[in-house]
Amino acid sequence: MIIEPLKNDSKVGIIGAGPAGTFFALHLMGMGAEKGLKFDITIFDSKIFTDIGARGCNMCAGAISNTLFNNLTKLGFEIPGDVLKDKVTGYVMHLKGETGVIDVDPSTPIYTVFRSAGPVFSMEKIRGFDQVLLDYAINEGVRFVNQRVKKIIPGSKEKISLIFGEDGKEWEGELLVGAFGVNSKIVENLEFGYKPPKCWSVCQTEIEVSEDFAAETIQNKIHIFGTDNPNIKYIAFTPKGKFITVTAIGKNVKRVDVEKSLKEDTIASYLPIKYTFKCHCHPRIPVTIARNPFSDRFVIIGDAAASRYLKNGIESAFFTGKWAAINSLHNGLSSEDFKMNYYNTCRSNFLYDNVYGKILFGIFDCFSKSNMISRININMIREEHKKSDDSKVLSSVFWHLFAGDAPYAHILHESLRWKLFLNIFKEFLRGNHAGRA
Repeated sequence: MIIEPLKNDSKVGIIGAGPAGTFFALHLMGMGAEKGLKFDITIFDSKIFTDIGARGCNMCAGAISNTLFNNLTKLGFEIPGDVLKDKVTGYVMHLKGETGVIDVDPSTPIYTVFRSAGPVFSMEKIRGFDQVLLDYAINEGVRFVNQRVKKIIPGSKEKISLIFGEDGKEWEGELLVGAFGVNSKIVENLEFGYKPPKCWSVCQTEIEVSEDFAAETIQNKIHIFGTDNPNIKYIAFTPKGKFITVTAIGKNVKRVDVEKSLKEDTIASYLPIKYTFKCHCHPRIPVTIARNPFSDRFVIIGDAAASRYLKNGIESAFFTGKWAAINSLHNGLSSEDFKMNYYNTCRSNFLYDNVYGKILFGIFDCFSKSNMISRININMIREEHKKSDDSKVLSSVFWHLFAGDAPYAHILHESLRWKLFLNIFKEFLRGNHAGRA
């Protein structure tokens, strides 16, 4: 079935007011303006991002890569200074009791943000990234309906519609965009062959710290910890002003796993003596991409469609929103259009590169579980930290792997080009695994 692209005054509905939905709206408006087109765009979401805790939160560590920061500026959106909670100055790797520092390239900083108004029990409301982004889109002309979508009515050659709100109102338009994310239950009611991504259930919590503790101990750096817990691949501490976001990555991480790991000597030394979880959640993060995230006049974007392996959920939302907008404006709105143009673009950018990501994180997992190789890695990072040239190979690999600012294929290629793994193996054979320097 041939369905023409969006035209002037076309009605577009978006389910989900998080970054994916808002990015799509902004991309579509910008591209439409270049062609002299305007659209009637409505975003539906029952969530209120100005609420603290779970009601306003989209369950994310909240790191903004330098690439995303620059792309947002090009899109016309500049993140207000009070929304940026920290400017990350580097990574600290903690492996088997050893510590190595990787300084950030000053030209590619990472910023951290809260997605909502802050953790439960926090003393003050915080301006969150999602609300500020949504407000910007509203100011640009997007309509926001703060109600839950109950049902999606499949698209026809002419229209697609949905039912929303307690009184069952109907919205009808030319295009419907699913930006609801993998943590939404709405995916359970889709009937056109959509298969959501396979996901891990990770654990995340917020811990409040004093300003002195943050300055002296965390030092505006993201800390990556290996752990003895077999259920956890690694734990990340992300600084956010007076808070640390603790994220434990693994296939099915429970709160008790996190509590146990935080008592390990190395990790405990980077936490206040007495601390409490201000809130905690178990976000689902995709480890594959979806199958068939489209039908006639309907397309799914964001992590419910495709994203990078274990990284860059917000940035993946930016690009899937952009690619869906390009297809909707230039190619067409049929299932075949979305498959051939939008979905194939997602596959070419994420599916194959994520294979390399799994290899790299698998290697890191093996390294972090070995006392000897962990010490070799930390000693190499320490030696590289003394250098002023560009030969910081291992530091660069770790930086790009956890910052998510380079394709996994590129990271693996650079590792092989510089014979990184061979050099680590040589050090292993030499027994060069001295203790703390």
